[in-house]
Amino acid sequence: MVALAQAGTLETGYLAELARRARFLGPETLAQTVRVLAEAKFADTQVLDAVQAQLWSTVKTRQGPDGLVYDGITGVSSGALILPSETRTLAQMVRAVGVATPKDPRNAILVRALVQLGQGDGWGSTNANSEAILALVKNGLQTATPAARVTLALDGAAPKTIDLPANRLLVRETLLDAKALTLTAALGQVPLTVTLDEEFLPQALGSHAQAQAQGFVVQREGFRVPTGGGPLEKLSPVNGAISLAVGDVVEDVVELVNPEDRTHVAIRIPLAAGMEPLNPGLATAPAEAKVSTKTSDGWNATAFLDDQVSFFFNDLPRGTYRFAIRSRATVVGSFTQPPSEAEMMYRTPVRGSSDGARIAISR
Repeated sequence: MVALAQAGTLETGYLAELARRARFLGPETLAQTVRVLAEAKFADTQVLDAVQAQLWSTVKTRQGPDGLVYDGITGVSSGALILPSETRTLAQMVRAVGVATPKDPRNAILVRALVQLGQGDGWGSTNANSEAILALVKNGLQTATPAARVTLALDGAAPKTIDLPANRLLVRETLLDAKALTLTAALGQVPLTVTLDEEFLPQALGSHAQAQAQGFVVQREGFRVPTGGGPLEKLSPVNGAISLAVGDVVEDVVELVNPEDRTHVAIRIPLAAGMEPLNPGLATAPAEAKVSTKTSDGWNATAFLDDQVSFFFNDLPRGTYRFAIRSRATVVGSFTQPPSEAEMMYRTPVRGSSDGARIAISR
């Protein structure tokens, strides 16, 4: 309905039915209802006022030193699969009241609360981050701002002047250097907010990467599949590398330990560049593509790519999981096998990885 309202093709009957159901809706859906009624310019303003009053009744406030401050939201949150969060609900409220009653002084309470919910690295998940940023840009930061000027300097380099145009919400600068940075604003200017995003490549090779556990524990073992059958042969590095010959088939087994119930989890098993994945799901797959290890099921999607195999879970209950894939050595050379990884797709700090390895393939 929001999309139809923005396109100007929403029928009045739908709006009336939505308004009638408002008393059964939670805070986030109430906010969306207010927004769609306001954007569609619903003729019955009393209905809009009633729904908006119901929305404000879910907002708890308390008396602070400088007046009323936000103190939470009442109402039942949605299921974990759709990534509910206080941030997302509050962001929907900010967008709703910004459209319906942009001059209501109470709106500032919600905007301040939304900003304060953010931490040093955002609002807790990629979904919450996007909702908060959209709300602040569209409805929370629409005050006029004057032009400004700042000076940016790197150690040993000449200072650079950056002009910030009036009413420009964001100016981006990219620096390809790791030197110390100094940013100076002229006295008397409007206070500026600076966000710093850093990207880097480790100097050490991926084959030297150490296992990490930040919510998940991941271990990976490789086994050579003997030609003609027989027990698998465990592969261990010799002189820092796992030795294979062209044509060798390898079965990699990844074990994942998940200590609590989680949603939206991705498991990635990367391959060294000289290895070719064997997909048992293909009609043309050879017999050796079928793994011998019992593997966990319940995944919602999988992807067999040239350089990795991935498994995706909507729900991942706590427990221990095993995944097995097979690949064939095809190219002579020495290659890096990156660590296998598990992470929550919308809370990327929750992750884990195995050790990296070096694969040496000979004739």
